[in-house]
Amino acid sequence: MRKKFIAVYALMAVLALGSTTLTSCVDDNESASVTAIRNAKADQLKALAALSNAQAEAAKIQAEAEAALRNAQAEWQKEQTEEAKQKFAVQIEVIKAQAERDIALAKKDALQYEKEIWENADAKIQAMVSDYQSALQDVIDTKEKLIEAKIDYAHFEVDSTLAEAKYKEFVIGQNQIIAQNEADIKRLQALAEGGADKTALAEQMEVLAGQAYKMLYTDLPAVEEKQAEAEKAKDVAYLPINIDKPFTSDQEHEKMEWEAGLLPYAKGVQTLKAYEAEYSYDDIKFIEADNETYVASIEGCYEEEAVTVYTRSKGSDFVNATQVVENALNQKIATATANLGAKKTATVAGTGALGNLEQAEADLKAKQAALAAENAKPNKDQSAITQLEGEIDDLNVNIEQYKELVAQYTEEIADLKQELKDFQATLEVVKEGSDAQKQYIETAKTVLKAAEAYVTALHEVHKVQSAIDLIGLSKYDFNDKMEVNASVQGTNGSEYNQLYKLYSNTADVEALIAACEKNIAEAKKAIERGEMTSSTYHWESGTALVPVDEDNDGNIDYWQEQQLQIKVYDTLDERFTETTRAMMEENIKRLEEELAVYEQIANNYKAALDAAIQASDSDVNVPETPEEGGEETPAE
Repeated sequence: MRKKFIAVYALMAVLALGSTTLTSCVDDNESASVTAIRNAKADQLKALAALSNAQAEAAKIQAEAEAALRNAQAEWQKEQTEEAKQKFAVQIEVIKAQAERDIALAKKDALQYEKEIWENADAKIQAMVSDYQSALQDVIDTKEKLIEAKIDYAHFEVDSTLAEAKYKEFVIGQNQIIAQNEADIKRLQALAEGGADKTALAEQMEVLAGQAYKMLYTDLPAVEEKQAEAEKAKDVAYLPINIDKPFTSDQEHEKMEWEAGLLPYAKGVQTLKAYEAEYSYDDIKFIEADNETYVASIEGCYEEEAVTVYTRSKGSDFVNATQVVENALNQKIATATANLGAKKTATVAGTGALGNLEQAEADLKAKQAALAAENAKPNKDQSAITQLEGEIDDLNVNIEQYKELVAQYTEEIADLKQELKDFQATLEVVKEGSDAQKQYIETAKTVLKAAEAYVTALHEVHKVQSAIDLIGLSKYDFNDKMEVNASVQGTNGSEYNQLYKLYSNTADVEALIAACEKNIAEAKKAIERGEMTSSTYHWESGTALVPVDEDNDGNIDYWQEQQLQIKVYDTLDERFTETTRAMMEENIKRLEEELAVYEQIANNYKAALDAAIQASDSDVNVPETPEEGGEETPAE
């Protein structure tokens, strides 16, 4: 089909020049259309070579990072002192940062070369470019993961203090179980040695019941009230940077106050996340959530409170996201500007709504003049007058419609230009090191202090609740006279339960001691294994993109971010044992195997794309000589 079009265009060009005679001489010069195709193909092949160089560049970055890592390890091996350990930690962070920066640049270059190939390609080649770029991205991403995995492994080999701290945290919990059961054994042994009768057992049960009642009705409410106050103070401190605060439909006033109180940096983050959602089909990423830098925790408390802060995405992710939004806004401005159009000039006809308005106004004047002339005639033509009056009415309606369109497009252009300006200003606000970011970080530190106060208050609640749990009685176990109900036995294994079993002769001291010894043995075994024995879990908040089908036609219209509750099992991710070392080594091996597969896939796509570009001029099928049906030069 393209061959026919070019032949038609060639004939039209000849006719336009006024030539009616063709020579039989063949021009040895290549036609302009063929030259353009050859040049486009050459540019595509050049861009493809540059694009494939990103793969080689990633390999070079990996090799340089691994070489630098080996040198740092060698220096550490020479001394193996605390000072050398600290120096090594700094060195590997530098190596990691350098690799991340270089890979980000490689990704940025790859995007530019992909664009150059894409611009002059047909749909088939564009699809192949997308496949190749996707495969190339897998190669680069896997190399980046592999570098990080090897750096982590090297760090683990030299300094496992972080892993050890995590392991010790788990050990604390198991040791508490051991200590409690050992205390129970001593108490039970004392009972056995003292030969406690039912009266003594009843007295001990009454003492425990009194302690439990006081904690349940006095101590626990007091610490829970302090916890609530601390939580409220934390939430108030968090308001200026909390961009995810939920509101109900009847809280419009509160929502307005919250929005007004958000810090500039937080508003910038909110804006950029909205753009991420709007352009989710482009998979852009402006912002990353950090839940690890500001974490409130205290020794002995198993709960912690993370203060979520947001930072700009790294490297090419941010550059790509910026380009996507700016290009989209500029395209919208161009479309609205074209719709608005312009009035005619001495050489150019009017266009768009302005051109239509101008023409309609001119037509109206002409019709009004014609009507006046007709009315001035001695023998007026009433049918002509009626027709002119109808045409004038129609033109008046059209003029009002064109005026509305002019106003609409003018406002749309102004709004879009302001949006683009605001978007660019937002980028400055969230820029690394900006005053707005410094203010945001200082506020985050204030929130952290409030979060620490909250965790401290929460820990006090835990301690009282733990003491209640050890006794094994709840509010429901007491009657109105503050006495334990007759049928209450206490939670199985609790202090009250042990006394009850002895009192009711349903167990002896030896059996209870044996149960405690079993608990101790299991806890010690868990410490040796370095893993938890329970299958408990907790819920964490999270988000996910879900498809939305607005018109219920079975097609996805867009993707929307939705809040979710995720079940997280309480298993220990400790990195202190040989098992962890093996796990890290297995991860490196897996990444290396994946890399080999991705590189083969990328190479295959590259070869296919190269062949397709090489053959692209034959796909166009432009004839080059008159014998092939091509162009002839006009006679001179």
